[in-house]
Amino acid sequence: MATLLIVNADDFGLEKEINTAVIRAHEEGIVTSASLLAVGDAFEHAVELAKKHPRLGVGAHLALTRGPSLKGKPLIGSETSSVTGGTGRFSKSPIIFAMRAALRLVDAGELEKEFRAQLERITSAGIPITHIDSHQHIHLAPPIFAIVIGLALEFGISWVRMPFAPVRTVGCNGDIGGKMKKALLRRLAAWNLRTLRGTKLRWADYHVGIEHAGCLREDALLRVLQELPDAVVELSCHPGADNAALNRDHPWGYCWREELAALCSQETAATVKRLGIRLVNYAGWDEEAASPT
Repeated sequence: MATLLIVNADDFGLEKEINTAVIRAHEEGIVTSASLLAVGDAFEHAVELAKKHPRLGVGAHLALTRGPSLKGKPLIGSETSSVTGGTGRFSKSPIIFAMRAALRLVDAGELEKEFRAQLERITSAGIPITHIDSHQHIHLAPPIFAIVIGLALEFGISWVRMPFAPVRTVGCNGDIGGKMKKALLRRLAAWNLRTLRGTKLRWADYHVGIEHAGCLREDALLRVLQELPDAVVELSCHPGADNAALNRDHPWGYCWREELAALCSQETAATVKRLGIRLVNYAGWDEEAASPT
């Protein structure tokens, strides 16, 4: 079996600079897929671009830790929402939100309504959802995961992100935090397999790019490509166009412009070709798997 690689750009819809970079990385580079943020400031812009580029697979990038809620405003007769408090905006900390959810301090009904509203905003815009994942991997928190899986089945979404990493890779600048994050997410994914058993949902065999999130420069990308197994693999990335502007509004220390350059580099394209890696998206993989052999 060859390596089937889904190169997925996260945060599509967050800002126009990210949207244009995602499309450039799709047209000139190796990006085949993107995850659309329904609560992003540039959602409509992303939808417009996606419709002009039908070969780009588009999934749902669910959010509980960034931006305004679509359904999390205080309920009638209540001063606060368990999802957003009284502000109508999400917390910025995925760890705190996941802990609150684990302690049953977040109402499951409100979570379901919020995610449903985000999925409906995407489908109502005329975008078929090829897969489902989340901003800062919040969907992997066990109390939240079951809600996400139920909605994925209801909306006819076939694929869900499960971050199983196949190989030892060097984190960004030796960043131990990236390695710890990868280990935690892998453990959460393994725990959540119990929820997936018996459903029709699928996931990539492996997911790479977590250690390099926000700093997937060309040298790191080439190492990742060279270590890929013969399997269905998702590589997540975060291309962007203007580091100064993006870092001002989203101070995560990301190197968006460097990621864009890596994804579009001639050396990257040559490496993909030399290794016989087949670039696909989730919709394309569905069609290929359904075709007679």
